[in-house]
Amino acid sequence: MDGSSSGSTNPERLSVTNQSGTTYILSGDGGQTGNNAYNSTIFDNTVLPIYNSSTSHGVDLDTYDISSYILPSDSQVTANVNVGQDFVISAAVVLKVPSNLIAGTVFEDVNYPGGPGRNRVTSGGLGVSGAIVELFNAAGTFIQRKTTDINGYYSFGGMADGAYRIKAVNSTVKSNRGGLNCSTCYPVQTFRKYRGPSSLIEVANEVGGANPPHNRMLLWE
Repeated sequence: MDGSSSGSTNPERLSVTNQSGTTYILSGDGGQTGNNAYNSTIFDNTVLPIYNSSTSHGVDLDTYDISSYILPSDSQVTANVNVGQDFVISAAVVLKVPSNLIAGTVFEDVNYPGGPGRNRVTSGGLGVSGAIVELFNAAGTFIQRKTTDINGYYSFGGMADGAYRIKAVNSTVKSNRGGLNCSTCYPVQTFRKYRGPSSLIEVANEVGGANPPHNRMLLWE
């Protein structure tokens, strides 16, 4: 049997369904005809040259590049396993999806002594929960917003390649001093960190922000 699903009501194939509901049948595994997805090969088309070994005998390990089947905004994808007439003892599907990730922590330098800003480790900074962090593209267009967790952590994922800016909304950044409802505590940026060409770059000389009159300031690590 070559695994061809043509005309079959019980096909042997591996497919993925993206968030918009479009299904794509994965092919190329083993170089065999049809959609023989479980043919005791080790196949990986995420690397060049494409790796294809037909000598694994009883174990089938396949890795497919599905980046062309999903959108950067998709947050989920479904793998569909149809075994046809094969006897499959155990099947596991791992999806290797390229994605961009921006993550950081909004923190408070509780004992800031003045002068240059300090990073979270040096200052013993405390994470600020409930702060709203906004993501903008290079043109200044708003993309989405997130709220920091109990440790001040936030993350954005699934964006297309490009440059992005992060802004913390000042009115949502609450001090840990005197409780999170302190009415006389006002957030002032003392430190930020961003990704340079090859490493993370710390900025400690923008106390009050790059443009202090703005009511939204960069505040992250």
